[in-house]
Amino acid sequence: MELDSVQRELESLGSVLGRSLSRESLGSWAEGSDFRRKILADTLWGSIYWRRSMGRPLTPKLSIAFVIEHVSWQSKLEYTDGGYRFIDLLSPHSEPSKWDGPDDDDYHRVTFMTQATQGHNQIRVGFAPGVGWQHGIQLPVTKLGYRDIAPPWRDFEKGEIGYVLEPFEVVIRRL
Repeated sequence: MELDSVQRELESLGSVLGRSLSRESLGSWAEGSDFRRKILADTLWGSIYWRRSMGRPLTPKLSIAFVIEHVSWQSKLEYTDGGYRFIDLLSPHSEPSKWDGPDDDDYHRVTFMTQATQGHNQIRVGFAPGVGWQHGIQLPVTKLGYRDIAPPWRDFEKGEIGYVLEPFEVVIRRL
């Protein structure tokens, strides 16, 4: 494929990523093109979102406020003197690529992407240590709360052309 064709395909993917990410949007983009399916092969996509009224992290980029961990594991059969057992071989991966947006009038978002591997995979999302947030929503003293991420992790199996996780949400947990 010629370089200008590759550039057009990547710009086209960029326009898909400029909107709220979903399995449908990524699948529609890859439909009918072997080259597009190859670009997405073995990829994993996800996002974190929260209401603008909850404030924002006190960082130059929203993505800095989150730590995203990716681990995979495979179950192997191990023979022992008394028979056999299954053991899980755990493989940590480097942090996924992450970037700000796309935001809209109601929500802030961080999007991320990494390579999925054979076997079971897990993505865990947490807050970066030492990062403060604007106050955002003012809770009455009787309804104190804290920010949390729901769910804190998602498990998945590697797909054929790109897998999009259901989004993670920053929520307020009441004390």
